[in-house]
Amino acid sequence: MTQAAVRDMVTGGVAGVVVNVSSLAAKTGIRGQCSYVASKAGIVGLTKTVALDLADKGIRRNAVLPGFTETPPTRLFPEQKKQKFIAKIPLSRSAQPREIAEVVVFLCSPESSYMAGAAVEVTGGCAL
Repeated sequence: MTQAAVRDMVTGGVAGVVVNVSSLAAKTGIRGQCSYVASKAGIVGLTKTVALDLADKGIRRNAVLPGFTETPPTRLFPEQKKQKFIAKIPLSRSAQPREIAEVVVFLCSPESSYMAGAAVEVTGGCAL
């Protein structure tokens, strides 16, 4: 889908922004989750490479790397497992989806016009 959108943007001479959603796991790893971590790290590499390829066409590409976020799948985690994750977060809580979305909105806005190929961590300080 992104490939088709970018192709149309380039063909039409339209500047724009693409934001990929990866994960903090792309930078930190998760024991026993090789496939997941590799896919998320691949998104970061793709983001940076495509940003280099498309910057001169006025197309910016960035990525958001959320940390532990309250979502339907994480709500299924046992409470003890959730608390183990949260204990590692300096802000002492999980992210809300809205907080991740606000970063995506920022990356699509003119206020981030000098950002290309960035991998923005939204982690509550987890990776410090």
